Amino acid sequence: MVIGIRLHEQAIHRSLPNRSLSGSHPSKCLIFVLANPDSTVATIDIQLVSRQRPMFELLVQGNLTFTVPLVIAALAVVGAAIMAFVHNGESAQWYGELTFQIGLFAFVFGLFSQAISLYQMMGAIERVGAVSPALVAGGLKLSMIGPAMGIGIFAIAVLLRLAARSFSR
Repeated sequence: MVIGIRLHEQAIHRSLPNRSLSGSHPSKCLIFVLANPDSTVATIDIQLVSRQRPMFELLVQGNLTFTVPLVIAALAVVGAAIMAFVHNGESAQWYGELTFQIGLFAFVFGLFSQAISLYQMMGAIERVGAVSPALVAGGLKLSMIGPAMGIGIFAIAVLLRLAARSFSR
């Protein structure tokens, strides 16, 4: 949603330009419309620093087909680690190993999500033909969300497994 602030009467009848100097989507910008005495209108776009739900936007940008299973895997890692801390002996070791295995699955699934994303991106580039390097870089950036989540979940799983091993001894 674009918020327009009109500081002069002459700007009321003019339409808000739907552009942004920062290159971001207009819904993430605050547009100030300043009217000069000579009836020229200048716009200044300021990107908002805090968004309402940046984590949700990251999940959506990373393709919900891949990010939702990774979030479920992260919750399963935490649950298995809690069970490893609660139990003693053989079952604690089993839950610690389960924590590691779920984390490893998240890592591999993140790499799989990037492979699928890159395949789709290359197919789109093949259909379109000439594509700007900025568009390719944006596609690569979005394809890295899944592997980054998978690596993060795997790192947390390894740390929780080590903590559970040292705690159960």
